[in-house]
Amino acid sequence: MLTRVRNRLAGEPQDAGVTLVEVLMAMALSTILGAVTLMLFVQVSASANDTTDRTISSSQARNALQSWSSYLQVIDDAAGSGSSTSRFEWITDSSIMFYADLNNRSGAVGTTAAASMIWLRLDSAGQLVEERFPGTPTSYPATATSCRILVFRVSATRLFSAYNLDGANLSATLTAGSLGTAPAVSSGCQKLPSAPPSKGTPSQTVVSNLKNVISVNIDFTTTDVSKKHTLTFHATITLPKVTSS
Repeated sequence: MLTRVRNRLAGEPQDAGVTLVEVLMAMALSTILGAVTLMLFVQVSASANDTTDRTISSSQARNALQSWSSYLQVIDDAAGSGSSTSRFEWITDSSIMFYADLNNRSGAVGTTAAASMIWLRLDSAGQLVEERFPGTPTSYPATATSCRILVFRVSATRLFSAYNLDGANLSATLTAGSLGTAPAVSSGCQKLPSAPPSKGTPSQTVVSNLKNVISVNIDFTTTDVSKKHTLTFHATITLPKVTSS
């Protein structure tokens, strides 16, 4: 008590504490710092989410492209004889059907059984659909032995383009229907409504045009889950050389 009195009489400065102005400035600085930290966190989180979305969408598209390319690389006629005739049933801008040597190898080297019938398409919902059928279904409408919807939010001016030995784009130069016509079906997995052309009386002009196809291009774009980024994909598949015509 006496010390405090002496200090006052001696005029020594006293600790007056924190002023209101200082409190307000500290609060303002804390608010600004918190806002900047939150903004940086949101930006980093959004960037990470965008990267994840693009990675997922890109992986799905690349897997589909790889699978479809591998099917075309083992294309064959329905009997698995290595003929170039009726390897394809049709090639349109958004649909393709062909036969492929999938799981049809026997014990003998170079010997194959009947090929699988593969139907790949871009449906009206913007999905890449893959269906596999027996080489010769027993009845129609035929149910697929397997169906996969591989990529969503897809768009393509010409998903499939067929090229001949001279490098001409047959899908662009020939008139509509010259490479066959695909059946009209709704979106998603669908039954094959009727027998493909080679099972009946196909147009010999179409057969001849399809026989000349030696490579196929696949081109499409897709968007990520957030629909912020467009991803473009392309593949050129050279078909195996045939042993007979």
